[in-house]
Amino acid sequence: MNFCRSIIGQSCRKFAYATIMASVLLGPAFAQEKKADGKSAPKAQPPALVRVGHANRADVPIVVKAIGTVEPMMRVNIQSQVAGQVDQVLFTEGQMVKKGDVLVRIDSRMFEARVNELQAKLDQDRVTARNAQWNYERYKELGATGAVTASDLHKYEAEYDSAQEAIKASEAALASAKLQVGYTVIKSPMDGRAGARQIDPGNIVKANEGTPFTEIIQVDPIQVSFSVPERYLAQIRDSQKSAPLSTEALIGGDEANKVRGELFFIDNSVDRDTGTIRLKARFDNADAKLWPGAFVTVNLTIGTRKNALLVPLQAVQASQHGSVVFVVDKEMKARVVPVKVVDTLENDAIIEGSLNDDDRVIVDGHIRVTEGGAVKIADEKGTAPSADAKGNQPS
Repeated sequence: MNFCRSIIGQSCRKFAYATIMASVLLGPAFAQEKKADGKSAPKAQPPALVRVGHANRADVPIVVKAIGTVEPMMRVNIQSQVAGQVDQVLFTEGQMVKKGDVLVRIDSRMFEARVNELQAKLDQDRVTARNAQWNYERYKELGATGAVTASDLHKYEAEYDSAQEAIKASEAALASAKLQVGYTVIKSPMDGRAGARQIDPGNIVKANEGTPFTEIIQVDPIQVSFSVPERYLAQIRDSQKSAPLSTEALIGGDEANKVRGELFFIDNSVDRDTGTIRLKARFDNADAKLWPGAFVTVNLTIGTRKNALLVPLQAVQASQHGSVVFVVDKEMKARVVPVKVVDTLENDAIIEGSLNDDDRVIVDGHIRVTEGGAVKIADEKGTAPSADAKGNQPS
């Protein structure tokens, strides 16, 4: 039995070896096509189907990107300048208010009574002053005839002067009291949006103490604060001298949802910890797209790059040796061109490399493209269009 198994095993091994050798010898024959003379030839690869764009030169803006914070142009805490009881609260939380709108009323009866008291005191002082003036003028006439002494004349003159000063003091006190009455009506100092309400009618408040009634913030216009590396500072300052630099704020980082403004502030020193300079840009915000405290992406245009070389963003491919672009030459073959990406725009890349203006660059179909390989340019439907009358392939 063991002998039979050994014979069968040896036969199987010999058959497997013969099969492998046959595959090795006959395989190339099956992988070749026959030429006209009967000899085999390698099978040609079909051209890679690709879509192309064009390289071009143009003047493009130099844009610095940063993350910014939306901030009100102004913010004011609303507090009482007099002590008293809150009579009315006339704003709602989050309300848009105008400059001069009444926000809060303080009970003014005590202040009005003080005004009446000081008005009466002023009237009394004026009567006293008129009497002192009459005495002084009468004794002045008598003094001219020698009927009164110089000492008496000086006495009545001093009384008249004192009465005049008393009037001035009473007028000042009355003006102050009327100002206190005015402080019982608290108005918005600017156009803006009211914050949370921190006081209710009936509460007793102190002058310039305690929690503010609310906070009013100016939201139109509004500002965005952001920082950029200090290496851009010299160019920003030079460009800002001729005109305010154009600035864009992208809400949620979305290019389709952006607002445009102008740079208006450059900080007076570089942050030594971060090596950045703080900037601020002003934006019109009537539609309230920019909300205080929100983060936005900022695009600051600091100049123009003249005659820059641009290619579609999809044309730039990564390789082991850096970025490359596939160019389609006149023979409809792909050529690899190393490039350096200087910057990116919305749909284009600004590059440096051995490309010419209007070179055709591959933007889709890279996976089957090789250096020197044949390509066929596809239309938008993915089918290869026919050549024109001159034999040129459309792109």
